[in-house]
Amino acid sequence: MATTFLSLPPELRTEIYFLTLPIGQQIDFSSIAPREIELETTFQWLQNFRSKVQHGLQQPPLTRVCRQIRDETLPIFYGWTYVSTNFTHFWVQHVTLDWLAAIGMRNRRLLKSVVARNLVERLECIDAQALMEWYRWKGSR
Repeated sequence: MATTFLSLPPELRTEIYFLTLPIGQQIDFSSIAPREIELETTFQWLQNFRSKVQHGLQQPPLTRVCRQIRDETLPIFYGWTYVSTNFTHFWVQHVTLDWLAAIGMRNRRLLKSVVARNLVERLECIDAQALMEWYRWKGSR
């Protein structure tokens, strides 16, 4: 009888996941944004920025093999991902929150660390869900 990957013990599969996934990935949205943007090129810049972020922050191909492997690998991938951003720049806020919304609540809760800096309020946050709630509250005032 042939042994398949999914028939291996979960502990062994987890070890393999740790060897194949990008562990400890640091995502800094602020470092991607330019200092100044020409008004005429804002839309084009935002599209390029989103494309770079989406391409650079895609889930690893291993997470797309099958549902069971996805369920086993996403907690490892997001659980070891560090995110930082600087909310003093509108476009960085926008793209950061787009990405956090795109990965979904379940994956946001798995993120290892989220730090958002705002020069006015000096906000530092370690919970992606709380960060999104803070931003919604801030926008409603």
